[in-house]
Amino acid sequence: MGKTFKTIFVSLLLNCIFSTFVNQVAAQEIHDGRTYTEGGVTYTTCWQLGKTGPNNGAKVNGKLVVPCKYDYVYGKAGYLFARPGDSDTKICEVYSIEGTQEFPIAVCIVDAVRLEKQGLTLFKDESNDWWDVRWHTYFRASKIEPVEINNMTLIKIINGNKFGYAVMDFASDKYEKHKIIFEPKYDIVSDKISIVSDANTCYFKVQENFRHNGIYDIDGNAILEPEFQDCDYLGNNLFSFKMNGYWGVMKKDGTIIIPLSRQYSSISYSRTFKKFTFEKRVNNVVYKGECNANGVQTVIQKDHTIPPPFCKDNNLNTTSENHNHTTGEENKTDPCTPTTATPTTTHAGMGTMFSV
Repeated sequence: MGKTFKTIFVSLLLNCIFSTFVNQVAAQEIHDGRTYTEGGVTYTTCWQLGKTGPNNGAKVNGKLVVPCKYDYVYGKAGYLFARPGDSDTKICEVYSIEGTQEFPIAVCIVDAVRLEKQGLTLFKDESNDWWDVRWHTYFRASKIEPVEINNMTLIKIINGNKFGYAVMDFASDKYEKHKIIFEPKYDIVSDKISIVSDANTCYFKVQENFRHNGIYDIDGNAILEPEFQDCDYLGNNLFSFKMNGYWGVMKKDGTIIIPLSRQYSSISYSRTFKKFTFEKRVNNVVYKGECNANGVQTVIQKDHTIPPPFCKDNNLNTTSENHNHTTGEENKTDPCTPTTATPTTTHAGMGTMFSV
């Protein structure tokens, strides 16, 4: 009888221990959720039952790569981002798809951008410093935007409403070859990227104080300092610039092709024919013409007359009075009468030409 009671007691005790063990194992079982593809990563969410506090993680190809201890996990820029329970909206921990925790020390990662061409991800911390996984610092910026142009990877660096540019070139060292073209100190006037490209290079149009325009080359040299009303790259290393309402043209080395003193109100350039076309206004008469590649004026003709609001053409029978500062006399002139121009040559199909 004593042996029987002892046997029953031991059996019940073993059953109790086994049941407790089974329940604990079941309580710690990891359950899979939905599978997502985002940020260049395909992963499956998972959670651990019976665990107090945050219990979410992630699997890649069936392997647990993010431990079940986070509030939220998502894919971004080729990595998995995990948000701890006390981090509010900040992402503090980053895992590779192999399960490596990339920033194991107390660094709060808040953003990331993937450079696909280089196979590189840059991470931003709370101080707006951008890092790679080797802890190499690239920029300090609130935001960066990669731009692919002419087989180059450019980075638009944004701080508030100011922008700059850098170029990434990893031919020699994948993680360290980059160069700041100009710091983020120029105004963002629109979402359009202010880049003009030509062959294997490009130029950057910038604006300072929302009115002063200039152009930089890829090496960070100021071709045109930001002091012009407007400017543009025309091609063939030629640059147009506008000051006091008139346009001029210069070469990249600073040689002036068309000076502002000609008072052209507009100018354009044909890369195919290597010539300029322009407009020029004298009083109320508009002339159009051409210059060759060296800026020599070859053709000019009267195009049309603009009747001002005080002209007789507008049924106002008035004249203007011009004071002659040499003789002191008042000259009565009709403001709608165009300035006299001297005929010089005739161009087929274009009528009489004038020197203006």
